[in-house]
Amino acid sequence: MPASKAPRHDSQQLSSRMKEASEQLTLDFRQATAISHSGERGSRREESVRKFLADRLPGGYAVKTGFAFDARDTQSKQLDVLIYRVRDTPFLMAGDPAFVPCESLLAAIEIKSTLTSDEVKDALEIAQSVRALRPFDRNFINARDRGKSASDDLPRCFFSVFAFGTDLVEGHDWLVREGARFTRVAENLSIPQQYVDRLLVMDRGIINSAIGRGHDSARSGRSAVQIWFVHLMNHLLREDRRRKEIDIDIYMGRDRWTSLPDWKEVRADTDSRPESLPSAKSPARTRIRRITRRSNSQNLR
Repeated sequence: MPASKAPRHDSQQLSSRMKEASEQLTLDFRQATAISHSGERGSRREESVRKFLADRLPGGYAVKTGFAFDARDTQSKQLDVLIYRVRDTPFLMAGDPAFVPCESLLAAIEIKSTLTSDEVKDALEIAQSVRALRPFDRNFINARDRGKSASDDLPRCFFSVFAFGTDLVEGHDWLVREGARFTRVAENLSIPQQYVDRLLVMDRGIINSAIGRGHDSARSGRSAVQIWFVHLMNHLLREDRRRKEIDIDIYMGRDRWTSLPDWKEVRADTDSRPESLPSAKSPARTRIRRITRRSNSQNLR
């Protein structure tokens, strides 16, 4: 039987700070809009989300753009944001873009300026490239059902689509239409919609595609960014605790070692002290002690 959860409270401290953060992201988005070059404009928006996360996630996590790969050399498409454990990632993988072993990957985010059908298609294909990876020679799994034990030791990567806006017109049924479009595109691609954990439109709301539910921020007044960030943090902390450490040897294949001729084997139970040094009970040390005692007795006289 699952443990009972602590009661929930509407923290004004958290809400006010996340509202400020959302406003800063909106400001960064509008400032990037003034950049004429589309590539640079998109990069600036991606960097604003990475900075938002890097400033708020606890130590031990890295927030980069780059690729994830597995021991079979399967590689994901480029990820706008990947969040991984620093202690699991060898220093030789550092850089920009980063190349991260999939066993270290905890979350990935695809960032869109405006969500359209084509952008949904692109995000789903990127999510599929993450699911093609084999961490610990296993597959990343979907979100577990509520109350289901996480003791199965199976890895999970939390994948989000973070959009600053959408091309769907506003209205009381926006959430339903956005969910229907997402489902339709996923079905056309034959990609399970559960490959994307959260679909966030910053000024509108958020969809939890694992359970087919959504939240309309315009109606509730609660920041979609706040809801998404709390879900992301919960995943990172829980997955980090249960995810085992990476063994880099799995990326090295089988090494071929050659036996060296005439190599003297030294066993652990063999006295390996140099033969030139006399032992504590050797005749040479006994003579030294006798001479020392004789000198001391003559000095006393």
